[in-house]
Amino acid sequence: MLALYVNGLMAERIFGSVRYLVIYLVAGLAGSVASLLWHPVVNGAGASGAIFGILGALLAFFVKREGGVPASVIKAQRNSAMIFIAYNLLNGARQGIDNAAHIGGISAGFVMGFLLSRPLSPDRNQRSWARQWTVALGVAASLAILIGFEISAGALAPRQARDSQGRLIPREALMPAPRSFGGVRLGMTPEEVLAKKGNPISKSNPEWIFNTIDARHDGVLTVGFGSIRGGGERRVVGLEFEGHDIGSAPPEIPYMNSLTVADVISKYGEPIRRHPQAEGFEWLWFPNGTFFHTRFGKVFGYGVYDLALLGG
Repeated sequence: MLALYVNGLMAERIFGSVRYLVIYLVAGLAGSVASLLWHPVVNGAGASGAIFGILGALLAFFVKREGGVPASVIKAQRNSAMIFIAYNLLNGARQGIDNAAHIGGISAGFVMGFLLSRPLSPDRNQRSWARQWTVALGVAASLAILIGFEISAGALAPRQARDSQGRLIPREALMPAPRSFGGVRLGMTPEEVLAKKGNPISKSNPEWIFNTIDARHDGVLTVGFGSIRGGGERRVVGLEFEGHDIGSAPPEIPYMNSLTVADVISKYGEPIRRHPQAEGFEWLWFPNGTFFHTRFGKVFGYGVYDLALLGG
């Protein structure tokens, strides 16, 4: 806000209020698009892309050397803006700072500032600037259409995330698993489960088994309980569906029992844990909170779990 106050006052006096607003908005949008393309799964917040756009516009004005400002003042302001931009971009290389938005904002701001700059002459508001507006808005609209077309055609796409070994992480793996599955929510107490689902068809200490719909459908829901971090009251820590009837599967996750282990890994990336068992059974646990129960390489059960409730 201090940077916006200091540089915004100067930019508004140099460009005028309407041009200043257009530069700010175009730079903010450009910074957001750059941020989305660079790291699509990270939420960004703040106006720094737009503020960098104002700095870029000022830099364009100083580089263009429009009339009305002494050369010594232009040189001092240009050098000051370049130092400020360079310092903040280098500082933005640290984790947690959205440099993609900064670069996108400053690039758009420089272009719009270059196209919309005017000499600081007393009569500038009496002169016609229709051609300048036509060129500036035409360039902005053309770039927006081009970027939109490239994204829709797949030629320009968000950067893909990779794991610590450099392997691509599928998009589904980055989406957290649902907290509610088959009418039961992770974190529920046994009393809450009884109130929601009624009496189970099978009941043991670590897990209860329910029909996902009713006894006529081939599908059961296993509700797994655990003591939170080794003590305290019991809570639901895992939910699993088993069955070959697509119509009995919980709606929160598409039916998965037609998949192979290779299909699952292709969809969710590498599991954080694989637990083989006798007779070809294997458990696969994925970091987004999804797990699969397989036999001889084919899924016959899947569900969701909460690693935090399990104590990590």
